[in-house]
Amino acid sequence: MVNNARRRRGAGHGTVQRLLARLDDLGLLGSSPLVALSGGADSTALAIGMGELARSGRLRPRLAHIEHRVRGDSSRDLTIVLGTAERLALPLSIRAIPEGAIASHAGTGPEEAMRRERYLLLAHVACDTGCAAVLTAHHVDDQAETVLAHLIRGSGLDGASGIRPATTLTVPWWPSPVASRPLVVIRPLLSERRRDLAALVSDHGMAVVDDRTNRDVDRTRAALRHRVLPVLEEIHPDAAVALSRFAEVTRATIDELPPVADTVRLHRELPMAGFADSSVAAQRFSIREWVVASCGCTLTFARTEAIRRWVVSAGVGTLEIGGGWSIRRAGRTIRLHDDVPDRRRATP
Repeated sequence: MVNNARRRRGAGHGTVQRLLARLDDLGLLGSSPLVALSGGADSTALAIGMGELARSGRLRPRLAHIEHRVRGDSSRDLTIVLGTAERLALPLSIRAIPEGAIASHAGTGPEEAMRRERYLLLAHVACDTGCAAVLTAHHVDDQAETVLAHLIRGSGLDGASGIRPATTLTVPWWPSPVASRPLVVIRPLLSERRRDLAALVSDHGMAVVDDRTNRDVDRTRAALRHRVLPVLEEIHPDAAVALSRFAEVTRATIDELPPVADTVRLHRELPMAGFADSSVAAQRFSIREWVVASCGCTLTFARTEAIRRWVVSAGVGTLEIGGGWSIRRAGRTIRLHDDVPDRRRATP
């Protein structure tokens, strides 16, 4: 009798076949993508799929692991990651976030600071190794958690659009002496459920990193994962899939809106042409896009509205908006000002 788990392994596994189709749609077959590997179940599933496609000659992927140095068992994490790379016969690059780098992101929470540093190092590895894009293992459940997190903060359309399947970042997107460079980020598993990725890892008998912070329900994302989404799925089966589709519809709506001009990114100035005559909804959207393009911060509804009222009422002086940023008016120009210019002291 053929073992069912063994039969599901390999390039014939449904998850791997869907991964192949998405990469084909993106024109990545035959390229050399960089796979971000934390060692957790999700990124390990992505690495397994990429390993299968590499063996079939469709891709030339390599792995990248970023050490965060925030948990005492990080050496065990590295051992697991090294074992994964060896079993999949894929090249692996390892980088560590520099000492003091997290603290240098004044006004930013530790999770966001680590995300910034992680993408900065991934951009360097991609450049050094000639990889065309970085692949991450975000999936349907991640998307649902992200949408819910933004909705409860009142983040508006931009937050409700969730995680994009593909995007090009300019890294770093925050003020930094480090030279910026474009980074193409692809999330090819964004239509997969967490449980299916876990099944792929189990079928291959791979060891994975257990990040205890993922179970810390004092953290918003963990609380949504373990307390909120299970209840929503009891009320409406596949609620996570529905939230993911909602994000997709919202992204399509946003993509029909005019893009933020390059002058906004360069000079952090709020585009004022027609602002006063536009609707309240359009004003809020312009303010959110302006702030995201200028400093990468996502505003809550309350903060967006405070800025909007300050702008339309011709507020003077300085308006602090959090995260070490403020808004200043000089004549007819409204500009975002960085109150903590040395946000990133260490250069990798």
